[in-house]
Amino acid sequence: DGLIENNEEIEGHSGVTVCPEIPSRAAAGIANLVIRGNHFIGTGYFCPLWNSCQAGCISVTQAGEDKNFHAIGTYQNIVIEGNRFDDIRGPSILVTSAQGVTIEKNIFNHVMTAKPGETGGNYGVNPQALIWLDQCTQVTLSDNQVYQPGPFLKQLVAGPNLEEILSNGGTSGVEIRSGEPPPGP
Repeated sequence: DGLIENNEEIEGHSGVTVCPEIPSRAAAGIANLVIRGNHFIGTGYFCPLWNSCQAGCISVTQAGEDKNFHAIGTYQNIVIEGNRFDDIRGPSILVTSAQGVTIEKNIFNHVMTAKPGETGGNYGVNPQALIWLDQCTQVTLSDNQVYQPGPFLKQLVAGPNLEEILSNGGTSGVEIRSGEPPPGP
């Protein structure tokens, strides 16, 4: 079990990275992780690494063999809620190898205003996706709001086999809104 809550990360390579850096066949796993109420500002601007699977401001991932992600179930019951993402270059959230993921009530403001780097390219991650999902099941998206996105945001939610991954049948849990975002993280 874990809780990452009420932090502010300014201009780091990433905001939160949960990724055991061990051989791909080694055992790894985390259950019941909550990432809530954090404010991430200006991540993704330095140290692009094409062969890294840690491509998101929040990355919950595990590298597998042959440029793939680890199998579903490495992570279980992951909640990413009530966070604020400002000026993020590249994906804001990347989750792989997980079963039971809830991504809700997050605010994305001025994301993708700068051309994203190549981090995650070796694993097929689309750097112009707001949220990237792969090797997941039972993922629910709800009430995530995007304000004033930049020209490099091309997909709100991306990844292979999205129809099978998403519990609520689509990407309707992420919307672009007009105007200014509400205050606070």
